[in-house]
Amino acid sequence: MALISIWRSVKFSSAPSSLLPIVAAIDNWNRNWRLGVIFECNVGPGRLLVSVINLDNDRGGSGLQQLRRSLRDYMAGEKFKPTATLTPKVAASLWAHFASVQRTQSARSTRT
Repeated sequence: MALISIWRSVKFSSAPSSLLPIVAAIDNWNRNWRLGVIFECNVGPGRLLVSVINLDNDRGGSGLQQLRRSLRDYMAGEKFKPTATLTPKVAASLWAHFASVQRTQSARSTRT
């Protein structure tokens, strides 16, 4: 099972250009949106590492387990120092867009 084929990405249009994804998605060439699948940032005094891939998926296999372990090890280490800083408002706008995309897709899948 592919780790990324069923997940959507986060649209970075409201984020500063300093927010760079660790794992990016390639968008449609007509839109060319900046999209992130895994990214890190500072929000207030905290550091975040965000993954739209469900790292707790039981069907993900050894590849998913390794990704989860690697991300946790990275966050626990000294190299986890995000350079991009988001305001709480900008961070919330990223989640709001992602949640609306997820709701739209859920509605589509229930119609078929």
